[in-house]
Amino acid sequence: MSRRRPRPPREQPSTAVFVPNPKLKLLDQCREALRFWHYSYRTEQTYVDWIHRFIRFCRDHAPDPADGTSTRRRWRHPRDCGEVEIKEFLSHLASDRHVAASTQNQALNAVVFLYREVLNGDLGEFSNFVRATRPARLPAVLTTEECAKLFASIRGRCPRLDAGRPVGAATRSRVPQRLSIGLTSTASMPAARMACIPRSVSS
Repeated sequence: MSRRRPRPPREQPSTAVFVPNPKLKLLDQCREALRFWHYSYRTEQTYVDWIHRFIRFCRDHAPDPADGTSTRRRWRHPRDCGEVEIKEFLSHLASDRHVAASTQNQALNAVVFLYREVLNGDLGEFSNFVRATRPARLPAVLTTEECAKLFASIRGRCPRLDAGRPVGAATRSRVPQRLSIGLTSTASMPAARMACIPRSVSS
């Protein structure tokens, strides 16, 4: 009997760690890390912009070393900041700037990327910041009775057809306008692009 050789133990997948060039400026280090992780160019621009805003916020809200209570404008490296400045920055966006929830999440992702992938630091706990409220979105849909009243007030067969097409086919309001313009200019339209219209509608 042939003996099977024991399989070697599987190695755990190693997580790649990227260290930016320390000789570069901070924003250039962010760009280098974003390009290493294959982020899109649009995401790179957005993240770098939010990181720049976070640095300026830390500059404008730096505590005065004389008393520790008042603030004074002075540059601080994000490595010298922590979860307190992150919470204040995100709360400032929601309460003072009145940004949308998606915009606040975008700023949060940029700051998290800065500390985890560029500075390789521990963020700590900062989940209890002021969240941006999501507006209530009410559906702008007519009821069956409202649609019946709308169609009853429209005179003529073709206008009623133009009004019923977006409701029945769930299209946009400009689609009937484009179709009407295309039907009126059929003289210069190629034969391959002309559509047949029922006689009951065209008459």
